[in-house]
Amino acid sequence: MVDPIHVIVHTGEHGLEEAADYYQKFPHEPSPAGDLNLAGAVITRIRNANLDLVLQEMGRATRGGIVLLVCHAYDEGLLMPVATGARLSAGKAAIARLLDVSRAEHRARQIRAMPA
Repeated sequence: MVDPIHVIVHTGEHGLEEAADYYQKFPHEPSPAGDLNLAGAVITRIRNANLDLVLQEMGRATRGGIVLLVCHAYDEGLLMPVATGARLSAGKAAIARLLDVSRAEHRARQIRAMPA
């Protein structure tokens, strides 16, 4: 029997709240190591995640098992602080770009929903 995949979802401010529900409805994820089937996965939400909390949660996964971390990232790495109370190493510029893209995607959805 294969151990369930452990999915860790960064939620809260700048998080991906909808990802946990998404993976429960659509349990397939392409991966460089081979496509993942997340049916039966253990999904854990970490509000306002940081690297310290993520590593603690990864320690709860089955030894040798698969962990899928769902969070924002940019060219230089993960977009989350190292520990509670720490500042994002990416800085305000990366967050500003992320928010700009989010606003543009929201506007595009509004435009697509308009009557032809």
